[in-house]
Amino acid sequence: MITAEFQAALDQIAALFTQASGSDSADVAAARAEDLAALEALIVTLEASLPASTAPQITTTSLSDGVVGQAYSATLTATGAPPVTFASVPVSDNGVMVNADGTITGTPAAAATSTFVITPTDANGVAGAAVTLTLTAA
Repeated sequence: MITAEFQAALDQIAALFTQASGSDSADVAAARAEDLAALEALIVTLEASLPASTAPQITTTSLSDGVVGQAYSATLTATGAPPVTFASVPVSDNGVMVNADGTITGTPAAAATSTFVITPTDANGVAGAAVTLTLTAA
């Protein structure tokens, strides 16, 4: 998809290529049209190669269930440039805690379903996603 800024630049270039000149022959006009088409294709290709977001994204899609009274451990994963650190709201719930290194540890105190909003951060930015942890009775 071409952004408005790219489109404005293309429109300006197109105006330069298509300005009528008494000295332009049909061959020159055709060559300019080909050059413009090639330039448009190049811009589309370059824009498509840019990342949509450089902020890290959580790649963990689900967590294993935890059992009340038994130690729990899981590890979150995310894209991004190392080091990626993790924060959570809430930081801990029902005896289970999300740590800055992306591990979720603790011993669940009661059966519950806990939802954590996880925000991985690296030098390129921060993003967020919710993960749900189900804690079942022993």
